[in-house]
Amino acid sequence: MKILVYPHPTLKAPAEPVGDPGEVAEAAQEMFRTMYDNKGVGLAATQVGIPRRFFVMNTRDEPSREHVLINPEIVEGKGEVVAVEGCLSLPGLEMKVPRYAWVKIRATTLDGHEIELEGDGLFARAVQHELDHLAGKLIIDRASPAARVALKPRLREMEKNFKRKDGP
Repeated sequence: MKILVYPHPTLKAPAEPVGDPGEVAEAAQEMFRTMYDNKGVGLAATQVGIPRRFFVMNTRDEPSREHVLINPEIVEGKGEVVAVEGCLSLPGLEMKVPRYAWVKIRATTLDGHEIELEGDGLFARAVQHELDHLAGKLIIDRASPAARVALKPRLREMEKNFKRKDGP
């Protein structure tokens, strides 16, 4: 699987809900391989060109901590923390992003069970980052006005490279 990079239009489109969890099982396993190969902790379906509402995540790099979260939603968030984030779809870019410090999410598993998970730290940050992807948002959409100005030259360069490689 190939990770889409900015400014690919699929990254800006909101994902559609998944009807049958079984229909994404094969893609989810391939997404884990892609995520690990790229040293990520989460990967949204939209990042690999699948416009469906699910993501894979493993914030502890232990096989028993793998999660496939289908049609996820935050049901509660507390506090705020600002920390540096990177994104596999924006290689080489890092920026400070404000997020909830703690979240509780509800999602469906591959076997069709509804679950709730909660946590702080990297778990909370990764969940919110992947949910942004499913909504068609990137970390650059959360950048401060000053950061956006500083990012402009790098984003223009990425846009130029995209047109050369993938564009019309």
